[in-house]
Amino acid sequence: MTDSAAKTMRSRTLIDVLLACTLILLGIFILTNSIIVTAFSVMVIGWVAIISGLISLLESFFKRRGARLITGIVSGALLLALGIMILRNPVAGALSLTIVLGLAFFVRGITSVATGIVSPVGRVVLIAGGLLSVVLGIIVLANLATMTMTLLGILLGVELIVAGATMLATGRRRGRSPSPVG
Repeated sequence: MTDSAAKTMRSRTLIDVLLACTLILLGIFILTNSIIVTAFSVMVIGWVAIISGLISLLESFFKRRGARLITGIVSGALLLALGIMILRNPVAGALSLTIVLGLAFFVRGITSVATGIVSPVGRVVLIAGGLLSVVLGIIVLANLATMTMTLLGILLGVELIVAGATMLATGRRRGRSPSPVG
């Protein structure tokens, strides 16, 4: 194995193991406190929308002309209004985000199943994953009352656990990848 190939290999160091374990523990903590994490996430999303709306409005007035000016003003105002509405009523904001996520799971599942039906490669995986997403979307949409205040926290917790487990199993990529030959 050449020196450059050794640099591009995936390997685990002590830092990787500690980071992976930290992600897993943080994910478990978030899962046990999903209501608090969901409320915090909704507030962060509200503030991000307000800041993005203000930036879009300012940029529109200083950099855009014609139709782009109108588009920038409208999108900035909508983001600003969305952020204010989320911050004024976080439960409604969490409900809206839960509906959007449920619909996203459902639509992604339908798309994956349709792709699996026409695709000769990976058909079983596409269809199985798509059906799982459809079922997940239906579960979320059918249980809005219970999912509203927990879904974002649960998704974040699961994502951190999966990221930590993946890092623990594979390590991180180091160095530059070799340039393609030919």
